Amino acid sequence: VDKNITISNHGRECSIGIGNLVTGNSTIKPNHSTIIGHNAGQYAMTHCLVAIGNCASWRGGRNSVRIGYQAGKKNDGIGSIGIGWRALGSFNNANGAYNIAIGQSAMGSNPADGSHNIGIGCSALAVNQNGVKNIAIGSRALITMHGASTNTSDSNVVVGYGAGENISRGKCNVIIGAFAG
Repeated sequence: VDKNITISNHGRECSIGIGNLVTGNSTIKPNHSTIIGHNAGQYAMTHCLVAIGNCASWRGGRNSVRIGYQAGKKNDGIGSIGIGWRALGSFNNANGAYNIAIGQSAMGSNPADGSHNIGIGCSALAVNQNGVKNIAIGSRALITMHGASTNTSDSNVVVGYGAGENISRGKCNVIIGAFAG
């Protein structure tokens, strides 16, 4: 077997890894996982993970799916989906769980601890840190909302290109339309 291909079926492990340094530095190898791409899942110490792309899910994320270049790279949160170039916490160490990020850099710098968020579109919810239960649909929707502390940016629904673009904090808002809010 080539150094770049790992196929494991030792007891309960049942994992597939294809790519240079796949789970290379992890002390606990992911079980029941599919990891494809250079450095994908390199430090993953988790189980039930699908990571496809260069540096995808670099640190793990139990019961998660990360597809795309650096998708979920530094996100440890469980039960999350990140699809797109640097979607779902590629820049900061993040623990937010049960998030869905679809699109280039959607939730890209987050979520530090923000959970139960949905960001669909290029840079949607890009800098959210602690906000929970937010829905941002559209490129740049809620791009600057950061919720620097708990309970300051929760339960917002924003739909439209650039909608809520200038909102940094807020609760229970509904904003619809391009550049609205």
